Amino acid sequence: MAAALCKEDITEHDSKEQFQQVCRRFFSFLEEQCDFQRDPPRLHEPGFQNPYIVIYRNRSLILVIEGLSYGARTRMCLIDRDGQLLDIAGLVKRRNPKLLYLCSLASGQYEQIPLYAEALWGCAADVLDGDLKGVSRCEAFNPEFSFGVFSDADDMDYFLKCHAPRPGSALMQV
Repeated sequence: MAAALCKEDITEHDSKEQFQQVCRRFFSFLEEQCDFQRDPPRLHEPGFQNPYIVIYRNRSLILVIEGLSYGARTRMCLIDRDGQLLDIAGLVKRRNPKLLYLCSLASGQYEQIPLYAEALWGCAADVLDGDLKGVSRCEAFNPEFSFGVFSDADDMDYFLKCHAPRPGSALMQV
């Protein structure tokens, strides 16, 4: 199982570096095959105080992977160029319900990150290539399982305020 291999292969001792290493390992396909680039850390900007965060972007999408709850949870959100969250869970549910179920059962980041990457690559490759016809936007806070773990609508709004592209900005440029 990928999650078991992940923990054995970690060479970093610092937990922040471990998180970064695991994300780079399992989401490397974004840079290698999908024309995404990884953002440098932005810890001194509002909303980016969490050092357990990795952001990838291309011309039309932003992917945010964030470690939460001292390693217990992972938030993975895909944001379109209009600053709207995309419903990755709904897409995975339609295309591979068993994989979505496994993602919902995953415990801790060492299990979640590999499964989330597998779900993204296995079920949303067309979306990552810019074809957004198969995925809907998250129109409101939904308490069901989602890759974007939000406590409420205010949490979701704050997340988007921090990470979504701003009108007129060059954030979507790679």
